[in-house]
Amino acid sequence: MTAGKNSTELPSPEAMRRLMSGQRLTAPLTPEEIEQAKRDAYVNDTDRVQSAGQLEKVQNQIHQQEMTKVLPLSSIDPPTISQRAAYPREMVDRMATAIRRQALGKASILDGQINPIIVVPHPTASGRYIIVDGFTRYQAFESNVLSDSIKATIRTDLTEAESFAMAFSANVDRNDTSDFDRGMALTEAFKKGIYVDRADAAKALGIDRNAVVGLLAFAELPKSVISQIQEKPEKFSYAYANRLQSFVNKGAPEDVVAATAKKIAEGTLSFKKFSALVSDYAPNVSKAKQKKRRDTRNILGYGKARATETALSIDLDSLPENITPELLNLVEQTITNFLRERIPSEAINSNAKDEDGGSYSV
Repeated sequence: MTAGKNSTELPSPEAMRRLMSGQRLTAPLTPEEIEQAKRDAYVNDTDRVQSAGQLEKVQNQIHQQEMTKVLPLSSIDPPTISQRAAYPREMVDRMATAIRRQALGKASILDGQINPIIVVPHPTASGRYIIVDGFTRYQAFESNVLSDSIKATIRTDLTEAESFAMAFSANVDRNDTSDFDRGMALTEAFKKGIYVDRADAAKALGIDRNAVVGLLAFAELPKSVISQIQEKPEKFSYAYANRLQSFVNKGAPEDVVAATAKKIAEGTLSFKKFSALVSDYAPNVSKAKQKKRRDTRNILGYGKARATETALSIDLDSLPENITPELLNLVEQTITNFLRERIPSEAINSNAKDEDGGSYSV
């Protein structure tokens, strides 16, 4: 979205209707939408005055929510949640070179900045701003001393959750960001309490719930494995992170998982072979050690729940009349929800039994 001193961005007809009804406009406008809005505002002579009045009202609401200004770099803070795990110097320098090239023959280096960065007012420091999108551009200006100021669109209508969703979506559309970047950013969003559960995040970000599970798996991996991923993050989709986490959950030693991640980074292990490796993996644990790890719990004297590292059974006898159907439904629902939260869908599908199957009995 580009704005200049005398430029005005107009919303599409649907956006106009939403704003006129008091709804927020958060999606960026395309040039086609802008031109269409101009045409729709003047459909015919009869509606011309009314449409022009509506258009002016919509424009005023938009300008109240956002404005583009030139801000001092010193008044701008980094994003509260970084959308990249790292900002390599060469990437920042490439951005600076592109800005210089665009500014050739123009009055100011700012003319080479095609897109303003997006910022929101700092919640506690008056006159300061926090970057929502455009941190690479900001670093290009700062580290290459292009200017002591930068063009920025100030958004006053965004909540913290909306700011994160805007930054997340913007980076999804950029080819040079990875699932690892997105996964680490999403993990930070959960830590800050922006999302309460995976379903909430999936809905807010407009992505599949299984993608949320896979993206969050990156941060749950051992540090040595994460180090291997950081060497070649583009080699690791969230599906790889899912399976690596499954590998860890099956008891594979950390050094084995890290060595496997290294092969993936080097391109010598396909996803198909890697997935089969995880599925076929069986830890070399003695029966005595397995028995030692068994966990047995008494359930109010009616029976016991028994668990090992890979199995769970519930055996209850002599229960009061007429409560077993309700209890069975509760057990099934609780276990199903828990497994769906913790286990990737492809792993559930590959281990699915018949509809009456299960490892518990009541």
